Amino acid sequence: MPTVSIITPLYNKGPYVAETLGSVRAQTVAGWELIVVENGSSDDGPEQVRHLADRDDRIRLVASPRRGPGAARNFGLAHATGEWVLFLDADDLIEPAYLEMQLAAAARHPNASIIAGFWQEFRDDDGRKMVLHEPSGLSWSRPKFLDYAIAYTCWAIHAAIIRRNALGVDTAWPEELDCYLAEDTVFWFRLVDAHEVAYSQCKGALYRTQTPGCRTQSQVVEAWFAGLHAAANANVAWLEQHGRAPTAGQMESLFRLYTGLYVQARCQSNPAFAKTARHQAEAWLSRRRETGGLPGWSIRLATRLGVPIFAILSSWRLKMRSKTT
Repeated sequence: MPTVSIITPLYNKGPYVAETLGSVRAQTVAGWELIVVENGSSDDGPEQVRHLADRDDRIRLVASPRRGPGAARNFGLAHATGEWVLFLDADDLIEPAYLEMQLAAAARHPNASIIAGFWQEFRDDDGRKMVLHEPSGLSWSRPKFLDYAIAYTCWAIHAAIIRRNALGVDTAWPEELDCYLAEDTVFWFRLVDAHEVAYSQCKGALYRTQTPGCRTQSQVVEAWFAGLHAAANANVAWLEQHGRAPTAGQMESLFRLYTGLYVQARCQSNPAFAKTARHQAEAWLSRRRETGGLPGWSIRLATRLGVPIFAILSSWRLKMRSKTT
């Protein structure tokens, strides 16, 4: 039985999938299986996988009857046999020692169901420039981490491995959100809300951006707003289904999420989405004030200035900070 099941959805990633599979085959540990889930490709990606599977019996190609990234990942999960699961997209990579380092961290943290590490982001048209990102919650308390995770994705999908027995009906990929961006925000929130997270120093997850057909379209405010709004609503509904309401800190995170979308919509001269985002930000601001207690600085300042002025000042502050780093 393999130690790690790697699940890779495949949809028109012919230019990348051989390199992705090659990065798995180069791992310094051999106890893995790779389940590639064909999801309606019209290019030669599936044929490339078949060619490699003929040479390495640890690689399997299966076809999902349902379309969408979450559906493909859940279908692959149904075929997984490993103790741990890694979700690896067909255009991303892992460095040779990735699994070795993640499993070593898992051995040091036997009670953890999620082992999260760093990831390096690079553009498809410039693979030489890597930007290192650290996983959310690395130096935070658990309450602060959960306050953040309700509104924002915790880490790149393949920057963490997950115990397979932690992935049940309630913590599977939310297939109902496959038509949206940012569905991973919901997946990770449900998992970290229910299970312990530990961290590794592994930096071997390589995240490729700006590929043709890439689902990460944060520069398109309509698609980005729709995805983040759907994810936020799903996460609030998850809490309500478990008899809980968002904490004050989670309300503040949701307020900041919509404030950021308001700024983005204004920068893209999209008054309709700016109005919707402002309405959502003001609703979470009001709800946070009603809870009482000492609010964070963003809530205090937004209460005094109003959302539009607060948003402009926050945007300017972030720009100034980026110039000095």
